[in-house]
Amino acid sequence: MNPVPAKNLSQNTICHSKLDLESILSPKVVDSSWSLSRTEFTPHPDAGMRGWNDNHECWNDNLHIFSIEHKFHQNSRPGVAILVVLFVIIMATIISLSFIARSDTELAFGNNMALRMQMDYLAEAGLGHAKTMIKNPQDASTGTDGYWEGCSGFSLKDLDFYGLLETGDYYDVDVARDDSDPTDRCSYDVTSLAYRLDGAEKIAQSNLNARLRLDPCIAYWAGAGTTISSQITVNGDVYCSGILTNNGTINGDVFADDFSGVAAGKHYDPCEANVGWPGLLIDDFIPQYYIDTIAYAPQALDANDVLMDVSFVPDSGNPAGVIVCAGNLALMGNVDINGTLIVNGDLSVQGTNNTITSVKNFPALVVNGRLNVQNGALIINGLAQTNTMSVGAAATGVNISGAVFVRDGGINVEGGCMGNITITAAPMVASLKVSPDAATTVRWTPVGGTFFKWIKRE
Repeated sequence: MNPVPAKNLSQNTICHSKLDLESILSPKVVDSSWSLSRTEFTPHPDAGMRGWNDNHECWNDNLHIFSIEHKFHQNSRPGVAILVVLFVIIMATIISLSFIARSDTELAFGNNMALRMQMDYLAEAGLGHAKTMIKNPQDASTGTDGYWEGCSGFSLKDLDFYGLLETGDYYDVDVARDDSDPTDRCSYDVTSLAYRLDGAEKIAQSNLNARLRLDPCIAYWAGAGTTISSQITVNGDVYCSGILTNNGTINGDVFADDFSGVAAGKHYDPCEANVGWPGLLIDDFIPQYYIDTIAYAPQALDANDVLMDVSFVPDSGNPAGVIVCAGNLALMGNVDINGTLIVNGDLSVQGTNNTITSVKNFPALVVNGRLNVQNGALIINGLAQTNTMSVGAAATGVNISGAVFVRDGGINVEGGCMGNITITAAPMVASLKVSPDAATTVRWTPVGGTFFKWIKRE
């Protein structure tokens, strides 16, 4: 009887005995790409116990044939998978790089914003610097018009206790008084340019423009209730410790207990002026006065002296041009004093062309009695402090640019006076820095406050 051909055997079929199949079926040898098939057959009579038939089929008496068929997966594409993986990696890389680039951009933007903020703060510091120097000009280097005109290349590094500024951070400040109104000496235009230097190049900057206003700025100070005559014009603020009646012109605010009349500004309580009595004494200047701990002797005049057709100028021994009269004094005309006149009594003014112009940080006139402008004219550039003041009917005019402070009441103008009394606030020439001795320095200003009306970024 012929052997029964084994089913499902191909040319690639490998047949083994049962012992060999155990090793073949081991998980270490067989994987998913191979398949096993089992076929029963009838042994070939001529093959003996084990052999091959004519169809190259292996058979034996174990009655089983196992065929292991290797199958190739027709749908498998190893190259496509690699491309997909590469594509995913490339896309992930591109996305990561975009995030990194965006982070760098945002970091640079944040650094620029921080630098701009630092420059803005530095420019504001320049404005604050100008505000302080204009309000207190005593220690400032002033120009020909008497006010601080600014600085260049100023650094706050030495004052930066928190380490916020770089070594190359500076600001430039320019100050110009607004002289569009010649009767207003209290408005200033300030420009502050802050920048950071890298070598000679400005790598960052901020430019601010502002209008600074000195307010309150007292032009006329009355120590008791008074009436302002129709002949009086005040260009500035008025202080009155009592009831103030205005028949004249006030181009400013009024600080009084009570007020009747008209003023260009508003009415406030006296305490809001924040300006006190200068408190200058004769003893502050005799027998000597001081400038930066150096003593100087004033020029002395005898009591009841009369000055006419004379001029006084400072010199090296008396740089403030201080003149002290031990009693009453009369100015009879054509008197020009460039300095300070101290009168320990009454001062009578007659004749024309009587002018007193103060030196920086010193008053123009201090009268420890009565200032009486009888039938002449008087011009004062600076601070005038007097116990009382009167203007006679024959007076031709009084012009004070700075401030006038009258301790006992105000200015008494006699009826029929045709002369004009004009008082204009000029805080730069009215501010004081007086040293009665080497260890004492007294600073005073008619300015009670400062504020910026506006600030603009260029």
